[in-house]
Amino acid sequence: MSRGGKPGDPHSPTVPAAAQELRGRTILVTRSAEQTGDLADLLQRRGARVIEAPVIAFEEPRDWSAADDALGHPSAYDWIVFTSANAVERTLGRMLLLGRDLRALEQAALVAIGPATARGLQERGLRPALVPASSRAEGLLELLGAGSLSGKRVLIPRAEVAREILPEQLRSMGAVVDVVVVYRTVPVPVAEPIRDLLVARRVDAVTFTSSSTVENLIAGIGGPDLLRGPALAAIGPVTAETVTAHGLIPAIVARRASVEDLVESISAYFASRD
Repeated sequence: MSRGGKPGDPHSPTVPAAAQELRGRTILVTRSAEQTGDLADLLQRRGARVIEAPVIAFEEPRDWSAADDALGHPSAYDWIVFTSANAVERTLGRMLLLGRDLRALEQAALVAIGPATARGLQERGLRPALVPASSRAEGLLELLGAGSLSGKRVLIPRAEVAREILPEQLRSMGAVVDVVVVYRTVPVPVAEPIRDLLVARRVDAVTFTSSSTVENLIAGIGGPDLLRGPALAAIGPVTAETVTAHGLIPAIVARRASVEDLVESISAYFASRD
């Protein structure tokens, strides 16, 4: 679905022409439907025509029991590590549903991997004790590796399927790690008009905000070939690595894993080409 504003539309973003670096560019946004808004709005403010093509959706875990038990006893942990803004939203939402006080989480030290994840905690009145400069598991491991983790208990609420490097490495450093599922990522079929746009080479850029958006778009369009034309924009190095694993070249990689930095990087890329 296109989000391009029309003249006279009261919902159309009003941005000075000089700031609309992406005017005339068509950009495909593959985030989940519930998360598309902020990225789409920022791109529109730069003048882009945004096509929403959600290729993932989020569902509740099949069983909440492990997560409910762990989140009911936060004082049992030294660290609670959030690896995505979605993990924050799903975890805190579950606690509120059960009538639990979110402030109880601060009985452990809260870790947010990435600025968006940290912001999700802060918006709920929670203070992350640690935010690694690098928005990936390796950045946290580098920070924690400076001290002893022997016997430390770590809770990681996360997606059902995720990178295993963080829990594996923490365990190898002596920590006792509990991984609990707070959401599942499921594929969404690619609409035929989206495929037609790619076939016709009418897309200037495709944004990817997670590895699952890469995997599911490629699966949904029958392989990577249709993505060899547009500029591929990855929100961070992990997502970029997934793009590369499919024999594609990410033209744009945000410096920090945030939609704001992704939009800045896309704007800079097209400004340099113009």
